Amino acid sequence: MKHIEESLSQVGNLVLEEWAMMMVDAAPKALSIFELDAPFYVSTATFTGVFCGEITVVCQSPFLDCLTRNLLSMSSEEALDEPMKQDSLRELANLVSGNFLVETYGPETTFELPRFASRMADRKEIEALKPDASICCAGDGFPVLMGCTIHG
Repeated sequence: MKHIEESLSQVGNLVLEEWAMMMVDAAPKALSIFELDAPFYVSTATFTGVFCGEITVVCQSPFLDCLTRNLLSMSSEEALDEPMKQDSLRELANLVSGNFLVETYGPETTFELPRFASRMADRKEIEALKPDASICCAGDGFPVLMGCTIHG
């Protein structure tokens, strides 16, 4: 799984830096980097092909607010609504998953990315997530976790 974590880290950092326009720093791979009593946002990009799996992105409101404002060129005074935030998170999962699959398995291997979902979650749900490989980092100082699970 080390190769998968390296690819996930490389792609996650690239997407956050180049697309989301964030400064990215390393962060410990532990839930303690998050505010554990605050709600979490989770987005999952499911892929099918030679094998199936999903890329999961976990964050909290400060990261998601920053991401959404960067993507939509909004000032900190402008109000964000929930659909904007959910759309930004799904798009982040989409870009990470597509780039991860190409980086890890090459452009010749074909995958479909048919389903993207995002939702709110609490601490217990996040603690129950057990991706095969995961990385944590901080985008503009706010933590984010990216995980990959392979099925079969």
